[in-house]
Amino acid sequence: MIKQKTTLIWRRETLEIGIEYRTVSGVAGPLVILDKVEDVFLKFYQGPKYQEIVNIRLGDGTTRRGQVLEVDGEKAVVQVFEGTSGIDNKYTTVQFTGEIYPPINVLPSLSRLMKSAIGEGMTRKDHSDVSNQGAYDTRNIFQSLDLAWTLLRIFPRELLHRIPAKTLDAFYSRDASN
Repeated sequence: MIKQKTTLIWRRETLEIGIEYRTVSGVAGPLVILDKVEDVFLKFYQGPKYQEIVNIRLGDGTTRRGQVLEVDGEKAVVQVFEGTSGIDNKYTTVQFTGEIYPPINVLPSLSRLMKSAIGEGMTRKDHSDVSNQGAYDTRNIFQSLDLAWTLLRIFPRELLHRIPAKTLDAFYSRDASN
């Protein structure tokens, strides 16, 4: 019985290594349990991920899709979208696609850093004018932080409760010239 095999997949003019597992250990309702999903090719493939989409190829050649619900060591639990009839532990192969659903939108977490995330519907109109350094300013990060602390010192220390006490101890009373 083949435990796993490496399949080369041609996508978007790049060669990717995909892993197909033939390690179905059980089926329960819409769930398929896979064993031995920790791979020897960890340099190239980090193993199955939570919410990763999988292609399930049955012995008769039909394909179904599913999604990883849980990964625990060498076991993975996959929810099959189209039903599990016909899935067996002899002929069924499961390919991890590397895609996750729903796709992660990292833009909101980077909105203050990425130019494409600034503007109408993303931030206020004055965001880039206030947050960016002027074209002729040559401050480094330390000078910018000192300037920020100079501005924060305008407020009483009690109002700065979102800043950890040890950070306030180190920087609130410090002279900006240090």
